[in-house]
Amino acid sequence: MSLAPLTKAIREAAAEHLWSAGVRLFRQGRVVFEEEDEEEIRFSVTNPGRVALTVHLWPKDTDWGCDCGRDICIHAAATVIAAKQRASGAAAPASVSDRARLHYSLKRMGKNLRLDRELQRGETREPFAGKVRNLKDVHLVKADFVVEEVLQLGNTKIPTVGWKRILKAWEADQSPVSLNGEPMSISAKPMGDVARVTDQDGGFKVHLVRNNRIDEAFGGVVRVGNRLHPKGESPLNTAQRSALVRGVFFDKGEAGRLVADFLPGLRKKVYVQVLTHKLPAEVQDLKPRLVAQMEDKGSGLQVLVDVVYGDPPIGRIRRGKLELFTRAIPIRDEKEERRLIKHAEHALKVPLGQAWSLHGAEAAEWVRDRLPRWKGSIEGNPGRFAFREKALSMGIRQEGSNLHLDTEASPDAVLSAWREGRSLVPLTDGGWAPLPKDFMEKYGSLLADLLSARRADGSLPKHATLAAA
Repeated sequence: MSLAPLTKAIREAAAEHLWSAGVRLFRQGRVVFEEEDEEEIRFSVTNPGRVALTVHLWPKDTDWGCDCGRDICIHAAATVIAAKQRASGAAAPASVSDRARLHYSLKRMGKNLRLDRELQRGETREPFAGKVRNLKDVHLVKADFVVEEVLQLGNTKIPTVGWKRILKAWEADQSPVSLNGEPMSISAKPMGDVARVTDQDGGFKVHLVRNNRIDEAFGGVVRVGNRLHPKGESPLNTAQRSALVRGVFFDKGEAGRLVADFLPGLRKKVYVQVLTHKLPAEVQDLKPRLVAQMEDKGSGLQVLVDVVYGDPPIGRIRRGKLELFTRAIPIRDEKEERRLIKHAEHALKVPLGQAWSLHGAEAAEWVRDRLPRWKGSIEGNPGRFAFREKALSMGIRQEGSNLHLDTEASPDAVLSAWREGRSLVPLTDGGWAPLPKDFMEKYGSLLADLLSARRADGSLPKHATLAAA
């Protein structure tokens, strides 16, 4: 991965004083390597007594970014110099693992936890009770400042809200934490109630039970194995909690609604434990899409519009509920569903999920005016109600006493459309075409008179042939 184009781009973007400051920053050993993959190289720039800034280099895109928020900065300049040095193997910058940082040691104190800070350098740790801002040559992260602020209230009886802040910061910054000497991983996800799904009476029951995953509880913190979580405060309202304590029942036919609608929303609030093997196992992440089915029913054009998941569909939305065609379950995207429904109602002007019939000119005008606005899939075709843009060809000729209207439509249909002010006329061979406006304005009245004067055999009386001459 060549760094030359990126180095040139940063060098040209940086003013001389910025580049010089970046060089000094690198020489001071303030640039620390974090991680590298095929697309990105990431470094931290340490600041005495302040949070380290992360700088991202994307050599293939000749682009960069820094937590400081500036388009070009001394941190980017220092980092690209460090990246070149590291690539060449000469005077490679230190990595994060080589830098001193704060370690957090938790100890059991009855039903509470005591939180102590330690300064870790390599394999050795020593107690730290000072101010973070006074530390030098230490890789500081945002969590270090959050903990210091919370510890102003003491380190043995930290309130629940304080633990929430600390655990969230620890997880974000991957801070090293131990409990009585054992390394701990951190999750900011509250651990509280458990909703259990079981088989019952040919269907399924969802009910709230005590969380037996929790191994220990310490005030606002709980331990699940080697992971620490904030103690969960139930986000369920009184009615929801009461219903789930009693148990919510779903019959077998509601399995799709349970898996695709009910459980995803419940998982946002509590841990869900599924103890049945009868629910559909395959859950697919699919985008909803629109499908319009059209069929010429003879009496009219039938249109059916649906929001579906999958191609071919594995389910569709009817009256706000998911109906399944297979055992696979799509993950619903209700926001996108609403957007599609809004488009369908605006574009086609027909109700969703309901077979709708259009007749005669109304169907042809719908095909002409509404169908071009449609952005979804189309199944079937409009059949006899298909619309063509080329206007109906028309001409009048007389052979002896017979009058002929040369056109692709029935003369009576043409005349009827003209009298009723309709813009389309049905073609003899199927489909619809625009009525020739200029022709009918010029000859419409004459055509009406001639057609009304025809005898049963199609011949015209003398006065009519004179009028047509």
